Amino acid sequence: MIKNVLYLLIALSFSITAFAAEMVTVKLKKLDGSIMTKEVEKPRYGGVYTESTRREISSWKPEDPGHISWALQLPYQRLFQADWARGPSGTGEYGFKGIIDVSEAAGLVVESWEQPGLDHYILKIRKGLYFHNKDDVKKPNEKLASAYGRELDAYDVEYSWEKSTNRKGNQPYKFKALDKWTIKVSIGSKDASLMPLHLLGASKMVPREIEGVNMSDWQNAVGTGPFIPTDLVEGSVVTYKKNPNFSERDPIHPENQLPYVDTVRLVTFQDDAAMIAALQSGKIDRIASPPIFVPANMRKDIEKSNPGIGFSFGTMTQNAFAVRTDFKDGPWSKLLVRQALMMATPHEEILNEYHEGNGVLYGWPTYPQHAPLFVPFEELPTEPRLRGSGASVRELFEYHPEKAKKLLAEAGYPDGFTFELITPPEFRDFSELYAGYWEKVGMKANIKVVESAVYSSMAVEGKHQSMISSDWGNAGHPFFPHVYFYDPKIPYNYSRVEDEHIIYEWDQLKTITNREEFVKKFNELSLYIMEQTYMLAGVPKGDFIAWQPWVKNYHGAPDIRWDRWHGISKLIWLDQDLKEKITGNRD
Repeated sequence: MIKNVLYLLIALSFSITAFAAEMVTVKLKKLDGSIMTKEVEKPRYGGVYTESTRREISSWKPEDPGHISWALQLPYQRLFQADWARGPSGTGEYGFKGIIDVSEAAGLVVESWEQPGLDHYILKIRKGLYFHNKDDVKKPNEKLASAYGRELDAYDVEYSWEKSTNRKGNQPYKFKALDKWTIKVSIGSKDASLMPLHLLGASKMVPREIEGVNMSDWQNAVGTGPFIPTDLVEGSVVTYKKNPNFSERDPIHPENQLPYVDTVRLVTFQDDAAMIAALQSGKIDRIASPPIFVPANMRKDIEKSNPGIGFSFGTMTQNAFAVRTDFKDGPWSKLLVRQALMMATPHEEILNEYHEGNGVLYGWPTYPQHAPLFVPFEELPTEPRLRGSGASVRELFEYHPEKAKKLLAEAGYPDGFTFELITPPEFRDFSELYAGYWEKVGMKANIKVVESAVYSSMAVEGKHQSMISSDWGNAGHPFFPHVYFYDPKIPYNYSRVEDEHIIYEWDQLKTITNREEFVKKFNELSLYIMEQTYMLAGVPKGDFIAWQPWVKNYHGAPDIRWDRWHGISKLIWLDQDLKEKITGNRD
């Protein structure tokens, strides 16, 4: 209690005195080419940076997806990263809450790229990226002797993609090294959307010498990234040291070599309470790792005990429901029934009372952060636009229970009907909440709770017979719903939608090179998807990123996209003097 009071007093005084922070003026170039100046704190080197996670490490294999190989975000690099100089720490033109496409990115392993034809890209690989030195890794492997300290080249990039696609199976994208510094990427079809490059950007770049090496051993992780793993306590802590041979520089302070901190610790917590207690006592510096952020209902308590801690929205959880639209004799094949359920849902009430205002009114198929690829509420159509539609898009996100009953009667269900709703335990609460509203208009959901593994199998394999709950959010790339959730060939199409109009329009979008035309056509397709209500979109709720007042050069971004949520560690610096004044410890 005494420490919390001390934290309160020092944090409040910090907001006034800033502990005589040394300020510098930086010059930054904006998107329009103009130059702006900005006063910022001068970065400092050193310290131990500690971040929380709720995931135990499942894999150290670089070819595995990021949500199970998250510990590899620091030793390896990817093709692209967010353009940090244009984010909140720089010009403020990007918010990093959902990057639209690669045109808003900066190269990482890729120095530059072009699309000479709609069916391929040319990537120029950055020179001067070196794999970790032998003397810097914990336990050198003789099989990797020729990789240690070697410069990464295009042949490594080609190998890295092949390594990842061997796991993923057949892919339409093909990498070919044309020379030591040039890659040709064939994408299999005409596509100007840059979506393929967004997907390609997630692969980790590895040396080709790893072939035949046991990469499940964390000590064999050898990349070009900013940090090198030095210790692992299974299920608890991964520790890294800075890579002294790292070549990247701070884009806002180009005279500074990254990273700033000496050590990074990623600590796994088994429950919210322990994680929050560690934050309040100053033992961790930042909470910002999916699948857990600071729950909205805990934020107020933290603000009272630790007023210096910063908060920002970390992620949005959609709370959605997929229905079997492919059963032509079933009720969900009827547009009026799907629209009735939407109008029987009081979106604004759920946002303000159930989520306590922590969220947005709607985020399907895109979120507000994806603007201009988002249609705000005031611009939603006020009249039905589709043949057979009984509601406007705006009405679908308002509360009209009497009109919902009317549409049900017109669809042949004057007394409503009963249906099965499949949900895993973690979605039970919100499923019961929505079901309670629907029952008021005669739509009774018999909720069947199944184990999470069973649920996942049912959703992907289409074993549900009526409705299934979902937390499919879209806080990442705005193209995902259009590409994944309405394509009959993709298992994430939980509603089993077969709509030729969506497929045709997306194919047309991929040929548009004019940005303004693309945005206009994209939003038109979004409005069509919204009015069709193939996915019954609930109210997205938000949880929070939290960071200590001594964490600098940071303004609440959840991640820097392809470099993922822990990759931001290379750009953060610590005010160790402030930390010592608040906690009594510098590290």
